[in-house]
Amino acid sequence: MGDLPKAINSVAVKCAAQLIDEVRTLRPGHISCVMQFGGLEIGKVMRSMALMGEKVIPAMERELGDLDDAGSRAAAEQAGVR
Repeated sequence: MGDLPKAINSVAVKCAAQLIDEVRTLRPGHISCVMQFGGLEIGKVMRSMALMGEKVIPAMERELGDLDDAGSRAAAEQAGVR
């Protein structure tokens, strides 16, 4: 079980990197995350949500800035406003 925290952190880092790349490429106005699907146990869903808030979103904000303004920035860029 000693490698489990490292594995979880690795997945969170990969998830953040992929989302950062997609946001930079696609410039979305919003992002929706489906955290529960199929028969996934609620405990696993809650852990995924916690990791999203603890690891993924902070990593994204370090790279992209405040995500609360991301939609407004994307819309302004698409309209040619700086």
